Amino acid sequence: LHTGPLIAGVPASHMTHSLRYLHTAVSSLSEFPEYTDVGYVDDQQFVYYDSKIQQYTPRQRWITKNVAADYWDQNTQKLRGWESSGKVAIQTLMERTNQSGGMHTYQLVYGCELQDNVPISGFHQHGWDGRDFISFDKDRMVWVTPVSWGESTKNKWDKDRGLNKQKKGYLEQECIEWLKKYLQYGEKELKP
Repeated sequence: LHTGPLIAGVPASHMTHSLRYLHTAVSSLSEFPEYTDVGYVDDQQFVYYDSKIQQYTPRQRWITKNVAADYWDQNTQKLRGWESSGKVAIQTLMERTNQSGGMHTYQLVYGCELQDNVPISGFHQHGWDGRDFISFDKDRMVWVTPVSWGESTKNKWDKDRGLNKQKKGYLEQECIEWLKKYLQYGEKELKP
């Protein structure tokens, strides 16, 4: 909640809402899932998937009541693919950072925000072992990396204009559409 200009001596507030997904892939943790995916509307977890249960599951009643059964099946299939991609990413990044073993974490967080029902941001960021790895600059439609070992990924992804166009479209349109739907579905539960 952000405070805006004063109206009749009372601060006017701006309503901000967000949709975020956090994907985490880990190596060398047999007792924990190697891959998890968690979705949040504002700070409320509403969906969950992990490599042990292998099923996209609701965490709030409002999502269960408002989506069709195929929503769960389609997202389960998609996340099983992302689980495989997470394992590949760990191996690739271990090679690029000269690691041969040990525990490692690859994370992706992406989403969007609305303020007073107007889109204000979209983000898509990757991390490796707690450090920034690479992120998408949707305004310039390029990838940005603060680390030298991220340059080969940046160059590869920058060449794929279709991928960059898709990412921008997702962040500026599809993500916003889903956020608005979810806010409508959970209208009572998501009010501040």
